[in-house]
Amino acid sequence: MDLLTPQQQHMVLYYMPITIPRLELCACVLLSQLLEKVLHSLTLPIQQIMLWTDSNIVLAWIQRYPEQLKTFIGNRIKIIQRLTQNCQWNHVFSNENPTDLISRGLNASDISSNQLWWHGPDFLREELEANPIDFKRITSDFDY
Repeated sequence: MDLLTPQQQHMVLYYMPITIPRLELCACVLLSQLLEKVLHSLTLPIQQIMLWTDSNIVLAWIQRYPEQLKTFIGNRIKIIQRLTQNCQWNHVFSNENPTDLISRGLNASDISSNQLWWHGPDFLREELEANPIDFKRITSDFDY
């Protein structure tokens, strides 16, 4: 059993709850790290990478110098900027963000029939339909 001095008995620890923007920031760090792993394992040439978040606050932080931000935020922005320097960050509205479905209470039994979950937001599908991917060209030996 450890004995505490009177000073230690009265010591109060400072606890700061994590905010929603900071959680969103951590999600963007996770996305950046996942992207790094996927790109490392791919052998296909990648022309463009677009990343999406529904947090305007995080998008604003990504555009800033990490040194201008609080330590917690700045350290994570450094990671994001380093791992996604050749990527384009974009905003997606929360109601079009498939990852928000679960936090909004989508039941597991409803996932199988949810279009947003399986196919993403309409604006991404419309873009793909307007500019289809030429898989023959991508998988040819000529491109390697």
